Amino acid sequence: MHPAIRILLLLALAAGVGRASPAGVALMLLGVLAAWLLTPGLGWRAAVRQLRALRWLLLAVLIAYVGFTPGEPLWPRLPWSPSRAGLEAGLLRAGALAALALAVQVLLARTPAAELVGGLRWLLRPAGARFADRLALRLALTLEQVAPARQRALAAVATAGRRPGALVAGAAALWRETLARAEAAEPAPVAVPAQGRPRAWEWAVPAVVLGLLLVA
Repeated sequence: MHPAIRILLLLALAAGVGRASPAGVALMLLGVLAAWLLTPGLGWRAAVRQLRALRWLLLAVLIAYVGFTPGEPLWPRLPWSPSRAGLEAGLLRAGALAALALAVQVLLARTPAAELVGGLRWLLRPAGARFADRLALRLALTLEQVAPARQRALAAVATAGRRPGALVAGAAALWRETLARAEAAEPAPVAVPAQGRPRAWEWAVPAVVLGLLLVA
């Protein structure tokens, strides 16, 4: 599939999941998990690791909806009880966020960085060739720094352990170091392959996915 269509497919998921019903989010989760398991290099263990890394963010989303959404209380006899609507909305949004996170990883695993940048450049061509080329170059240079930054982040977390103060201080130090590396880095030539036009049937894939999410 053309890299530009893969990017549009991810955008369709992001646009449709905001208005999708529980059935639509469940359908999205099943589809993303199927794509995850069919992607070389990914598997159940990798999915568990990915969701484990997001556990605090998912928990925060769930708490925000459960704690601040009015509605019928789950346990009316208690002095305070979360609402049934809040629990349903929290689970729905947490599931949508998890599905989007997995979908991003599938896109990155199936699409080499150079092809991803080429697909983005192809999509941005109507805005101007110079603008598309400059943005594609910046994205390519950023993607080159993702893996080293991720390794430094994992090392910082391992050193800090579970101490919140140490985690915050380590994250701030990592941010400053990353900015310093980016400012000091010498731009290198980046080979971005030219992309042809997507095949006619490929344009229907994002539209069908978006339609299913809105109708389900």
